[in-house]
Amino acid sequence: MTDAERIHAEKSVLGAFLLCCNTHADKCWIAALKDTLTPDDFSVERHQLLYSTICVVYGDALRGRQELHAGAVIEKLRQYDEYLKVGGAIYLAHLVSYCENVAHAGYYATQLIQNPTSI
Repeated sequence: MTDAERIHAEKSVLGAFLLCCNTHADKCWIAALKDTLTPDDFSVERHQLLYSTICVVYGDALRGRQELHAGAVIEKLRQYDEYLKVGGAIYLAHLVSYCENVAHAGYYATQLIQNPTSI
C-alpha cells in the first residue's frame, strides 16, 4: 500500500464514521470496525486523534451517556481541546465529502489493518 493509498483509506474510513452514526445498522457497523481497527492503524496523527475520539463517543453512546452522531464527536473533540488539532470544521467537512461510499469503509479498514503503517 502506497502512502497515498493509505491516506485515501484513512480519510475514507473516518468520513464514513462521521457520516454514519445515527441508525442501529450504523452502530453495528461501527462496532464491528471498532473491535478490529485501532488508532495505531492510522498513520496521520490527526486521524489517530479523531478515531480515538470516535471510539470514546461510541463507548459513551453504548452506556447511554450521549447520542452517537457527528455533533457529539465534535463536542468531544472540543472538550479534549483537540478540535483544531484535527483540522476543525474545514477538515471534518473534507473527510465527509471524501467518503465516496460508506459501504467501502470496511474494505478500507481491512486494508489499513493488513498493511501496517510505515509513514
